Amino acid sequence: MKTTTRMVIVDPNPGDYLSLGTPHAGGDVQFHLLPCGQDALRMAEHITGAMWLINTRLPDMRGVDLYRVLRPRLSGSPVTMVADEYSVEEELQVMELGTVTYVPKPIDTLAITEIADAVA
Repeated sequence: MKTTTRMVIVDPNPGDYLSLGTPHAGGDVQFHLLPCGQDALRMAEHITGAMWLINTRLPDMRGVDLYRVLRPRLSGSPVTMVADEYSVEEELQVMELGTVTYVPKPIDTLAITEIADAVA
């Protein structure tokens, strides 16, 4: 049975996620592309049961700060913080927040697909 995974990507560079556009083994992916933190805050109440990928550096706020605000609204939705460049300090900060994982670009499609399959 095919399932649809809902994925919210909060990043000013949506082209960095093109590799995720192919259907994974368990079904299809429905994307919600949001270029900034303010858009994510506005849409969070309308998007439920989704996996979130949040860039650590957004044009209007830090991704970590966005996650702190969104955390109560996401109620169990997996969150992956995505970094434009890997940073040990940033990864440790993200892990303290309790997110699913920290992924530097380029996006590891297999890792994201495994997380998506786990929540589907």
